[in-house]
Amino acid sequence: MGNGIKDFVSLDNTIQYLQCLDASSGYRSAIRIRFGPETSYACFMEVLSTLRLWGDHKYYWLDVRHNPMTIYVVLRPPEPVLN
Repeated sequence: MGNGIKDFVSLDNTIQYLQCLDASSGYRSAIRIRFGPETSYACFMEVLSTLRLWGDHKYYWLDVRHNPMTIYVVLRPPEPVLN
C-alpha cells in the first residue's frame, strides 16, 4: 500500500508540474512521471485522470516495460500558422 501523505504530496507536485507544462509555450516542454513500487493504484489513476482533463494538446504514454513504471508527457507541437 502507498503512504497517503507521501502520495498526496507527490500527486500535488505532479499537478503543479503539469500546470507549468500547460503554461509553457516552449516547443520541447515535457515531463516524466515515475511510479515507484510503493505508489498506490489510486494515486496512479488520479494522475491518469488529471492528464485526461488537460485535453488533447499533450501527448502522453505509459512505459510498463521498464522499472519504475513511467508516464511521459510532451506538449503537442504548435500548429503552423497559414497566412
